[in-house]
Amino acid sequence: MIALVEKIAERRGPMAGNRAFGHIRRFFNVLVSRDVIAASPRVGVEKPAVEHARDRVLTPAEIKALWHALDSVGGSVCAAIKLLLLTGQRRSEVAGQRRAEIDGDTWQLPGERTKNGRPHAVPLSHQALQVIERQPKLSEYVFTTGAKAVANFSRVKCEIDALMKPQAPWVIHDLRRTVATNLQKLNVPTSAARPLAISRNRPPSKLSNPSSGMLRH
Repeated sequence: MIALVEKIAERRGPMAGNRAFGHIRRFFNVLVSRDVIAASPRVGVEKPAVEHARDRVLTPAEIKALWHALDSVGGSVCAAIKLLLLTGQRRSEVAGQRRAEIDGDTWQLPGERTKNGRPHAVPLSHQALQVIERQPKLSEYVFTTGAKAVANFSRVKCEIDALMKPQAPWVIHDLRRTVATNLQKLNVPTSAARPLAISRNRPPSKLSNPSSGMLRH
């Protein structure tokens, strides 16, 4: 197990190693709980890296540069990243978005696809709807190049970074924090901004038109 986790950390980075460690730990915990094995072999094994809470928030200039880079690179992954910026939802939720989940100007995100297991009704701005409607209808997924949902974010992000030239390293999940931070700057209540899962009772108009605020380009 140690060799496997270390190999993943070496090839894909320390955080990927930590994620693999977590999956292995849960797997062995299930085996122990079901009396398949007496004890977990991961006891005493540490994560390959120490994690620190991230606080990276993209600046307005970086958001503008990112948007233009997304336009330049193009493709379904870049379109999905645009929707991340426009909705603040998680990457897995956006990447796995299905056309059947779109109900007019609301994205009905089912509980089986959310982290907390509860369904979310996410309002979609005109700009967000345009991103969705421009995607070719190749499968049940909105963002796809064939039958499956998009997944190659890391490769495309390298192309984006080369054009964007960010002020500091960033990861896809930082976009969610960036949206939450800017929602608060727009005086959206913290209770609504923190979960980023907005009900049908829509907040102020600035939120439904991101281009009038942080996404002006």
